[in-house]
Amino acid sequence: MALIVLLFFAVSCSGARLQHPLAVQHKRERTNKYGSVPLRELGLDIETYQKPKTKGCWFLSVLEGLRFKKHVAKWFTSRPPLIRVEEVEGKGDDNTYTWSTGRGSKTRSGTFAAWGVERGLWQQVLESIFVQHWNLNPSKAKEFQHRIQSRLGQGENRMDDIQAFLRLVDPGITVTQDVLYIRHSLTLEDVDDFIQKQQSKTGPGVAIAWTLDKGGTHAIACTTDPYKSGNRYLTETYNQQKAYEDEYKITGDTCKSLNLRQVICDSVWAYQVSGLQ
Repeated sequence: MALIVLLFFAVSCSGARLQHPLAVQHKRERTNKYGSVPLRELGLDIETYQKPKTKGCWFLSVLEGLRFKKHVAKWFTSRPPLIRVEEVEGKGDDNTYTWSTGRGSKTRSGTFAAWGVERGLWQQVLESIFVQHWNLNPSKAKEFQHRIQSRLGQGENRMDDIQAFLRLVDPGITVTQDVLYIRHSLTLEDVDDFIQKQQSKTGPGVAIAWTLDKGGTHAIACTTDPYKSGNRYLTETYNQQKAYEDEYKITGDTCKSLNLRQVICDSVWAYQVSGLQ
């Protein structure tokens, strides 16, 4: 019998989606046994989720870029793992987890009760770690996306906040940023120079997380580095507010979706994340 799953997505930067099918699958696979959580139950294949009426798309898009490139997975799968996760006894029917990390810049362990099924467990663990940015206890994990504020707009220095969040996982991580603002005077050669400059910065332990800003209202992840195709650059994207995959073309004077009419971007962001495993 065919199973039809109907998902409704909001359109604004504070987008919503119903529970992810993969999240449901992972939820059902969980056992009642306490102890180390198997990797399959972390849901590392589940995309980053943005909660409705929140403003952290500028950071969550970077996190999705790192997840897609498998850097987030390495935090959990390295030997020894940078982040260890165990299921422990909680209150009532709640699934309760504790995490520990040997390198975190603040508390190196924490406990939280899982909430919802939209996020993969990996994201819930990280939000339990990230919420310490505001000196909150890791048990307040579900407050993370409500606390994070907007950083959209030209001239915003986002790299410091991104670095501060990631250093809660590993204080050896550093983040820098470059921005290409789309305008009529920009040529394809200008795009060439910008992208080649970023590519020259890659190497062992270094990743480039690319994102696109859409009209200063939303940021989405690039899941492929921009690559040249004829007289344009192309990049595949993932919009964490709508769980929507797309493809954009970048020519310098324009940056637009190839699948959705009148959907454009106004800037291309490249974050150089170093100190990764």
